Amino acid sequence: MYVVVFDEGFRPTSNIGIRFLISFCLFLILDATWLLCMSKYIYKQFLDERLEKIPFKVGVFMECLYVLISALFISILLYFESYSSAILFGCCIGFLIYATFNITTLVITPSWGQTLPYTWKVPIIDTLWGMFLWSVVCVFIFLYDEKY
Repeated sequence: MYVVVFDEGFRPTSNIGIRFLISFCLFLILDATWLLCMSKYIYKQFLDERLEKIPFKVGVFMECLYVLISALFISILLYFESYSSAILFGCCIGFLIYATFNITTLVITPSWGQTLPYTWKVPIIDTLWGMFLWSVVCVFIFLYDEKY
């Protein structure tokens, strides 16, 4: 089980555009759906006053930037050997990206959740979401590569 990152078996670049579109659309649709559906149940409960202070345009810009970088990374650099390598890599990179963001946020905003049991709830849920999201996108890219 492995992930190829520019080795001798690097495939032609003709499908990078399609891989980018698949990755971009999946990240955007899935993450936006998660945020719109779950924000009132998870994030708003613990981050209510902070969420109200973030301008909508800044949030949209950040989401688009994240989706763009993620889609570029997957479409240009990664080719998976199997479902399991796509899932494993997706879980690992999703964990690293989301855990880094969430722990950094927790460290620089110590008032995020005033009581200890609630402090780690949002970062853990959000990190699990990132692992799932990245795994789904990596599997779709693997399926596309297998077919074409």
